[in-house]
Amino acid sequence: MKEKFAFNSNQMKKLLVVTVLCSIFIANAALASYKPPKKPSRPRTTTSHATRNGFCLQDTTSNLTLLAPVGHIGQTTSTQPIFAWFLPTTKASKMKFSIFEYVDNARGKKLKSFELDSEPGKMMKFSPPPEKFTFETGKTYLWQISLLCDRNNPINNIFAEAVIKIVPKSPGLASQISQAKSMLKQAQIYADARLWYDAYAEVSGKPQGQAFKLQMLNKLSKLEAQAASEVSSKKLKKYLATQALELEKLSKSR
Repeated sequence: MKEKFAFNSNQMKKLLVVTVLCSIFIANAALASYKPPKKPSRPRTTTSHATRNGFCLQDTTSNLTLLAPVGHIGQTTSTQPIFAWFLPTTKASKMKFSIFEYVDNARGKKLKSFELDSEPGKMMKFSPPPEKFTFETGKTYLWQISLLCDRNNPINNIFAEAVIKIVPKSPGLASQISQAKSMLKQAQIYADARLWYDAYAEVSGKPQGQAFKLQMLNKLSKLEAQAASEVSSKKLKKYLATQALELEKLSKSR
């Protein structure tokens, strides 16, 4: 009787291990499916500025890095999307989040800006309060995050920017999300649907979604490196290459 119990116990342990490994495999496969939207548009005006004169950054081995697509226009179905970035160690205590129109492949007028406290050495995130600003479905925007190094001399400020498009949520996608039984499953569905911001928002700040998030960043680093190899502008090529390297480093953090 004891031998039979031991056998069943070992079998259960093996089954548990197999189940966990299968779950990890499924999550990895879903993450690998994220790719730019079909026939992606590449922003023409996105850029960045980073000073290395010691005025602002203490950690000169890292850059202000957007945790979102720069080499292609990322999409979301949310009218209150979450925006995220990594801020290296810095002396600055304030940041500014700005939203611009994006029309005819160019930055338009500024629509809104918010001043934030910085969190040096961390992955930060922000979503404009709905009573202050709501994005409109069908429109495209440019968003920018700035590190306010010197209010009297803005040329010393550090900034990075990307373009986001707000797309409608299809009935099919809404049905899939409503039937998903876990946060990770919802994130997988959004990743499969090419919706970077929605997938990232599902796992951002949640311990159980940390591995998923890091794999997303690793995938994005590869997409940014590919985009860097395809552009002709030397400035944009350098920006995308740096973005790719930074994302790769962050994807290996724990």
